[in-house]
Amino acid sequence: MKLRIFLALLVLVAALPAVAPASSRPDPLCSVCDDGFERAATNAGLESTVTRSTVEVVVQENGDARWTVRNRLANESTANRLRTDSGLLDRVVRTALGDGYRSPDSTRVSDVSARVEGTEVVVTFAYSSFADSAVGGVLVVGYFHSGGGRESYGLDADEFTVVGPAGSVVVNDPATGRVHERADREGVDDEGEARGSRVTWTSADDGYDRVDRYLADTYVAFGPSEDVVQRLGVTVAFAVRAVPTVLNNLALLLPAALVFAVGLAGLGRAGRVGLAPGELKRLAAGVLVLGLLGVVHPTYAGTVPLVNDDITALSAAGAVYVLVGVTALALVTVRKQVPWWWLLAPAALTPPIAALLVALLSYPSTPWDASDAVWLGVPLATVFPLGYAVGRGTRRGKRYALATTLGVTAGLPLQYLSFTQQPFAGGLMAIIAAFLVAFGLLFGTPLYLLGESVARHLDARGGEFEETS
Repeated sequence: MKLRIFLALLVLVAALPAVAPASSRPDPLCSVCDDGFERAATNAGLESTVTRSTVEVVVQENGDARWTVRNRLANESTANRLRTDSGLLDRVVRTALGDGYRSPDSTRVSDVSARVEGTEVVVTFAYSSFADSAVGGVLVVGYFHSGGGRESYGLDADEFTVVGPAGSVVVNDPATGRVHERADREGVDDEGEARGSRVTWTSADDGYDRVDRYLADTYVAFGPSEDVVQRLGVTVAFAVRAVPTVLNNLALLLPAALVFAVGLAGLGRAGRVGLAPGELKRLAAGVLVLGLLGVVHPTYAGTVPLVNDDITALSAAGAVYVLVGVTALALVTVRKQVPWWWLLAPAALTPPIAALLVALLSYPSTPWDASDAVWLGVPLATVFPLGYAVGRGTRRGKRYALATTLGVTAGLPLQYLSFTQQPFAGGLMAIIAAFLVAFGLLFGTPLYLLGESVARHLDARGGEFEETS
């Protein structure tokens, strides 16, 4: 009955993050640019081909902005018809702006006007709350940041420029885009606008899906100057905006944490069984043999070992098993107690040994490094000294060993935790993480038993203990 309740709670906790919005297709940034304008014109019965689109967004001190969009048409006849029929032009523009799939948000758009200059259709409109106020008089533009819901935006214009308020400068380092620098000592350009307050994105013009470039999420921040106060304001503003995404991603680890906690409790109960001296040596030898089989498993599994500079997770676990097995046999043979933290050697040696294997077996093309899968073996290796510390029975040693295992295990997923984006299918990832932890505990059980049994065996044999910690 208790097992059923636990499984039900696990499924429930894993399902909670699934309600978070999953990553969707990147949104084009400008519904009235390029093919967005073309589609609206086609719906109005016009033949329209846009050869070039540019956007300039001028941010005001209150965070509102004024957009100016220029679409150059290849069809002169279409341009002439739109010039003479203002009602048709207005209908095409409003249809494009009302496209719910694209940005900008039509509910924030007002004061729309359109005109035709030569073969260019010029659209201007006001946009409310384009930027938010932050500490130190900083304005943060979040238009290019999805808040973690998407991986990028589609740049469907040849050039997209954001201009800060008069006298402001860009006070952060945007992940994408080019920040214009000051042109002269007066700090003004030919048009009289403050330099250093413009950020421009340009398309790669590859023609893929009529979206020329995909932009990673980024913020743009404007402030009166680039002093310490402005930088501090930007840091605080970005941290506040990241909190919901970080909390959501941490929630994805709750099922895995629950499995880990229950698994450690189970290991503590299993270790009380103890092993006879003969069983201890057989277990150590068995761990060593299984480790060797794990390291070389790609060979007998019919695949090329360590292809593409990669060591699989099973090979990493095998390396840990080999190191732990050798260490346990050495301790039993020498019959001398050592501090529990000495047994962290397998965890420390796993990455460099794995890197050496990669270099030797794939020479000369492989760099001297280890794949991400190798690091999965590090928390696994800490279970051996944890069992050893528990077997020794010293309170301080058990606390430190447990803290080490918890810290290393928690640090591994945190290394890959995004502070800016929510993962796709978060609920499924939470379940997968829980199962990975369960498999890790399964592989860690023999190592825990081995560590605790080695400690008790040396106590029974009168092994000298060098430290009490």
